[in-house]
Amino acid sequence: QRWLYLIKNMGEEELEDCPFEGQIFKDLFEKSEIEKLTPMELEDYEKSIWEYKDVQDSIAFARECALKEGIAEGEARGEAKGEAKGEANAKLAMAKAMLLKGIDIKMVMSITGLTEEEIKA
Repeated sequence: QRWLYLIKNMGEEELEDCPFEGQIFKDLFEKSEIEKLTPMELEDYEKSIWEYKDVQDSIAFARECALKEGIAEGEARGEAKGEAKGEANAKLAMAKAMLLKGIDIKMVMSITGLTEEEIKA
């Protein structure tokens, strides 16, 4: 019964006035609207679809590039932070080892570049 109604009223119904739920009915009404276009309007419509797809592709490409750049930047920051922390830990371990060997704390501070508070922490 729905199909008969649709076939009978296809040229008169608007997409937003579609009395039936479901994507198939919306698609059918949209296709019927396209079929009513003049050749010039159809050409403009198809051109606008291509332009829209081009814009969407450009946006997707830009996002992908930005994501890759962001990941690379994050990795670089993480590596730098890890290296700095590793260097600090190595200096601290060296300072504690020198103190255990009986080297004066002032000498240890001079060699490692650490402060007395950092060494004692």
